[in-house]
Amino acid sequence: MQNLIYTLIYTMQYIICALIIIFTLVSIYAINISFDYNAKQRPKEEVKFNILSDCIIVLIKENCPYCEDLEEKISKSNIKYTVIKLTAGYTFEFDNTFTNLTQDERNNIIRETQNIFIPGQTILFPTIITKENTYSGLPKKDIISEIFNI
Repeated sequence: MQNLIYTLIYTMQYIICALIIIFTLVSIYAINISFDYNAKQRPKEEVKFNILSDCIIVLIKENCPYCEDLEEKISKSNIKYTVIKLTAGYTFEFDNTFTNLTQDERNNIIRETQNIFIPGQTILFPTIITKENTYSGLPKKDIISEIFNI
């Protein structure tokens, strides 16, 4: 009789453990589904730019290794581009190409690039803005070669 009670207790422990494992897996699955559902509900809006200049705009951040890598790669390019650097003090530094643009082109670039800096949204650096596309983050080498004709 005592063996039967011990067997019943051990069996109940296994059943309880199995139920806990099943409950945990179902909970994880439900959480995963809710994240997938939320991600599908909020499509990322692509910011469109109306750049007047034929210049490619490269937004970089100070002390960003990906930005430094991109700057090194595009330094050999013959394509006209301007680099706008976000400093650690959250101010902007402009290169000589930018300062040599006309006043209207500079104002247009400043006005259009402000669309990227929307509160609450993540900004990936570097960001490359052409007349046709916007590339957030460091693109693959073949895309960089295509954009900058390297």
